[in-house]
Amino acid sequence: MLCSQKLLWQLSVLTLDSVFQTAFSVAQLAANNFRQARRLGWPTMLTRTARCGVIFRRQIRAGLLAVHRTTSTSTIPDDSIQFFQQQLGESGVLMSDIDKYNVDWQQHYHGSAQVVLRPRTTDDVVAILQHCNANEIGVVPLGGNTGLVGGGIAQSPRDVILSMEKMDKVDSFDEESSILTCEAGCILESAEKFLNEREFTMPLDLA
Repeated sequence: MLCSQKLLWQLSVLTLDSVFQTAFSVAQLAANNFRQARRLGWPTMLTRTARCGVIFRRQIRAGLLAVHRTTSTSTIPDDSIQFFQQQLGESGVLMSDIDKYNVDWQQHYHGSAQVVLRPRTTDDVVAILQHCNANEIGVVPLGGNTGLVGGGIAQSPRDVILSMEKMDKVDSFDEESSILTCEAGCILESAEKFLNEREFTMPLDLA
């Protein structure tokens, strides 16, 4: 029962941390809009709405600090490192030159992960998640690292980054239903190239 309560608490902390990170980013945007609105002399209703972002941002910042103080500062055990290396091979486990995995593309969020795992198959992912769940190791999935709220940035050295960069293949494409199935690390450029060769296109506009 105590183990269940401990695990539930840890999951709650991680969930709250993600919520706070997202809310903080939204509040930051609102605060910036408020400053711009004051400079441009926008209507009072708009400035009041944006000003809520300033207050909310302060509250969220306090929440972030509270959550971060409760997260674990311990590192990944050596036996877990050995397990990952056996499962993924030496090239599938990175422990040096991983700075690019610990920062988002906008340079807004900086993490503290010390281990990056690069699975190649679904079975690899299953084995990693089972081991991490059994050993209370946090897992932070990372795709193209193009997010805006730091969701792919690890907050604790007890977290591992699960990079999908090696799982980048297109599995199948049904031309009749126009359904494309690909792996989690398949980037938009690769999918578009695959479809263009078959006179199709990906109906997604990032702008």
